[in-house]
Amino acid sequence: MTIPQRVGRTWGRNETLPNSEKKGWRLERVALMAAFTVSMALAVGAWFLIEAGERLGALANDTAGRLVPHLQSEQAVLFAIEQLQHYGATVRESANEGARQEALAQLSRLVGDPVLATDADSLSLIRRGAAALNGLANARALEDADRSGGGKSALPVPGEGPAREEWRQVEQDLHRASEAIALSMNAAGTERGLDFERAADRLRVRLYAAGLSLVALLLLAGVAIRRWLLQPILLTTQALADSENELAVKLPHSRISEIDRFYRSVERIAASLADIGEAQRQERATQAELRRLASVDELTGIANRRWFSAMAGRELERCRRFNHPLALLMIDIDHFKQVNDTHGHAIGDEVLRAFTRVLESNLRSLDLLGRLGGEEFAVVLPEADQAAAEQTAERLRSAVEAMAIPLADGSHIRLTASVGIAMPAESATEPLDGMLARADTALYTAKHGGRNRVVVY
Repeated sequence: MTIPQRVGRTWGRNETLPNSEKKGWRLERVALMAAFTVSMALAVGAWFLIEAGERLGALANDTAGRLVPHLQSEQAVLFAIEQLQHYGATVRESANEGARQEALAQLSRLVGDPVLATDADSLSLIRRGAAALNGLANARALEDADRSGGGKSALPVPGEGPAREEWRQVEQDLHRASEAIALSMNAAGTERGLDFERAADRLRVRLYAAGLSLVALLLLAGVAIRRWLLQPILLTTQALADSENELAVKLPHSRISEIDRFYRSVERIAASLADIGEAQRQERATQAELRRLASVDELTGIANRRWFSAMAGRELERCRRFNHPLALLMIDIDHFKQVNDTHGHAIGDEVLRAFTRVLESNLRSLDLLGRLGGEEFAVVLPEADQAAAEQTAERLRSAVEAMAIPLADGSHIRLTASVGIAMPAESATEPLDGMLARADTALYTAKHGGRNRVVVY
């Protein structure tokens, strides 16, 4: 027989159930609790997944809609700055008026580029650089006109000094601006990569939590989630790592639109980072070339006037500091204008190069040789007293006199050179320009004394 008992209120009414049915109701309650728990877990898990997916989608949309265009705009500004520096080097260093005018024409088109209108600061800096280069070009044009008119004044053309100083300041600002843009672009790409990694970590933690709660029920779902959600994150993380090693990034297509947009965004980010790296390499190469052009005479391959003056000034200060002897020579080819007038400027250039080789072969490795302009050269002789300087100058003069430069018709060009020597003044404050002036005076004396001779100031 069965013993009825009260089991309490179920579904809104009192019931007495046989003992054999008590377990069924408990199982029902357990089932209901389990269903409720599973439903809540699924709901919470679904909410977590939806929120994480929306985060990834927002990052993908923001990357495609804002970050990538921003990086492209910054890259355009960086390229414009590099072009401006290139045109500036042409205007500053080129002796060809046509090349300078072509650079200014290109510069005008660069300033009018509508891409730069989105960055007011960079556009203002580029316009400032354009103004400085126009002023420098005008000053150099006046200098060329002065030279073509027969003038050989040692004084600078009015306005060229301020124009060069303004351009030097603009160059420094351009260099700082390009570095700031490159750092900003790198920081933006790095920060976005960290955003993706944080989103991936957040999603991974939530998936693992859901898996621990419902291992049996969500096992298959976990495999699917790993395939459709975790795998894209791992692929993109690896792709970003490969982009740092300059490997091409190509991600598969996904059936999930957010993941597919995420893939494409990562590909664009990787391409932008690769472009940034290439732009930085090109910038470093351009800067190295600009430094080389700023220090080397293009025709002869020796130090130009600017670099020679800087190095000679340092050597003069060193010799004064340690009380060592030093001499300064100025060497000029006699009647070089006749060579150009008779044989043309191409032969004149060959004569200058041959003249340079003869000077180099008769100097020590520690001597400093530079071209001051035209056919005028200068030599700094460290550790050389007046006797040694006269001996070196005579050796150079004799070597030039012994030159025989062959021509295509079988004839030869023979040269002579005049040399002026200046020794450091007793005043310890005389600048290098003072020694150059005294050496130039000695050279002038040698020229008017018959040429092909050495004169000491």
